[in-house]
Amino acid sequence: MQRDWKGVMKRQPSPLAVLLLVALLVPSTCALLSAQTPVKQEVIAAEDSLEQARVQSEQRDVAGLLDDNAGEIAADGNLATGGRPQVPVLSYHRLGIRIYKDVAIVTSSARLPTAEAHVLRIWVRTVSGWRLLVSQQTALAPHLSQSPATRVPLARIVDEDDAETTGVQEAERARLDARNRKDLAQYTTLLGDDYAGIDSTGLYRTKTAEADRQRLLEARTPHDVDARIVGPVAIVSGFESVWNANHTMEVLMRFTRVWVRRTGRYECVAEQSTTSTGHP
Repeated sequence: MQRDWKGVMKRQPSPLAVLLLVALLVPSTCALLSAQTPVKQEVIAAEDSLEQARVQSEQRDVAGLLDDNAGEIAADGNLATGGRPQVPVLSYHRLGIRIYKDVAIVTSSARLPTAEAHVLRIWVRTVSGWRLLVSQQTALAPHLSQSPATRVPLARIVDEDDAETTGVQEAERARLDARNRKDLAQYTTLLGDDYAGIDSTGLYRTKTAEADRQRLLEARTPHDVDARIVGPVAIVSGFESVWNANHTMEVLMRFTRVWVRRTGRYECVAEQSTTSTGHP
């Protein structure tokens, strides 16, 4: 039997067929919108306001976006407080935002006048809105890329209960002990599956990368460690001395580490180190 192809070609596609075709050819609008939740949009707005205020040298506006205890660590390891002018950021690109209750962790890449860098920013939610608690820059070694091959992981659920200082201190001691004993297996059990860190060379690492690393962990000694508890999240900062096999200090670093409480235990989800020329 002869098929009437002319008649077939004249038929209009059904609405359902059109919808299916659009779904195949165009990324889902809903998926794109859900990628930025309302909370993440609030954090992005705070970040944009901070950058705009700095570009325009509006120090009052900058100070209004900072937490009372805010500290900003530049790529040279120097600490600035009180919203004092920073080294200008020529370009800034967010790699990922993770929200843990009232704490937002933003990992970004930036171009500074003298170096490419990775930047860790930690925002805390207050009654007045999001306020910057920590900003830390780490210059990239010349051979490293600002665009990690592995994406910043999604934040996982944390406990409703607040973190406790004693529990965080025990987690810090366990981490230090595992590093100093070069027990990589024990060390990685303290990292959350959503861990993302930047080491002192600017290298971006996930938990998988930490577990697969071949070189031994360097021995470290902490100094002047301080912790801020925000619900189930603890932001720990201070100095660490790094020692070589001859028990000689190789370098001094400023660090920021974020622990979250999950099922009663503590997991590290973020950290960043920056070489410092000062002394604790």
